[in-house]
Amino acid sequence: FGTIIEFEDYNDVELLQILRNHCERMQINLPASLDNDILKYFEARRKDIDRIFGNASEAHSLFNALETEMANRFYRSQNKEDIDTFKAEDINNILERLNISQPVYYKHFDLVSQLPNTPTSLSRANLSDAVGLLRVTHSKDASINGYGTGFLVSPNGLMITAYHVVEYGNLFSFRLDNNDTEYEATLLGFDKENDIAVLTLPKRTYYPYLDICEKDYELTRGLDLDSIGYPHGEDFGKEITISSGKISALRDQNRYIQFTNPVTHGNSGGPLTLSENGKVIGIVLEGSIDAHSSMNFARNIHLIYDLFSTKPLLE
Repeated sequence: FGTIIEFEDYNDVELLQILRNHCERMQINLPASLDNDILKYFEARRKDIDRIFGNASEAHSLFNALETEMANRFYRSQNKEDIDTFKAEDINNILERLNISQPVYYKHFDLVSQLPNTPTSLSRANLSDAVGLLRVTHSKDASINGYGTGFLVSPNGLMITAYHVVEYGNLFSFRLDNNDTEYEATLLGFDKENDIAVLTLPKRTYYPYLDICEKDYELTRGLDLDSIGYPHGEDFGKEITISSGKISALRDQNRYIQFTNPVTHGNSGGPLTLSENGKVIGIVLEGSIDAHSSMNFARNIHLIYDLFSTKPLLE
C-alpha cells in the first residue's frame, strides 16, 4: 500500500513570517503595525479551510490580495509613495470582505444646529483664511501619514472635510492658511457612504469661517465656482491654491457635483464655493487622474442637512 504524507500546517506566526519573507523578496515594505490584523486574517482562514497538504499558500494568496489593494490605492492617488508599502487600509479592506470586522460607517453629530446665524465677515478675496491643511497620522501605524484639506464652518472651530481623508487615522492636526500654528483636531461625526466628516478644533475666542449654502438653493450647470485647497499638500510650498471653474454636471439626484476646476491629490475635503457670494456648495472628493478631462467631483453640501442635523439619519 502507498503511504499518505500529510504536511503539517504552519501556525499563524509562521505564516506571517512567510509573508514577510516574500515581501522582502518583492521589495515591498510590510509595517510591523499590520501584524495583528494579518494574524487575524490567518486565524479566520484557518477556520474556513480544511487543508491536507499544508497552508503555506495562504501567505502567498494574502500577498496577492494586498498587492491588488495597493495597486488600486495607487491608481486613485497617483502618489509614488503608495506603490511600495502595504498600508492599514489594504488589510482592512480584505478583512471587511471576509466579514471579520464590523466597521462603523456612520456616526451622528449635530452640526446644523451649531452653524452660525451671522454671515461670515470674510470677503470673497479672503475666503482662504478659513481653509487649512489637515494632517492625518495614526498612533500605532507609522505607515499612515496623509493629508488633505479642511474648512471651518463656525467661529468655534467646527470643520468639514472628506471622510476618506481621515478614515484610517486617529491623530489629526490642522494648519490654517497664512498661519504656522498646528491645531489638534478631533473627529466628531462622519458618513462613509457620502464621504463627509465633521471635526472640531480646540476652543478659543474666534475662528474665521465660511458660510454654507442654504438647503433649498438650486444648483444649475454653468454656475461659476472657486475651489480652495492644497494640491499635493506642501510638496510645492505652504501656499494655498484657489482655482476657478464651472459646474459641468449634476449627478445621482444632485448628490454629486461635477466641476471643471483643476484639483488633485491634497484638494480632497476642500470647499467648492459659489463665485458670486463665496458660499460653500460642495466638498471636493476627487480629481481625475487625467488632468485634461475635467472629471472632478464634489459632494453636495446640502447633504449635511440630512446627515448632521438634530435627528440622526440612522437610529
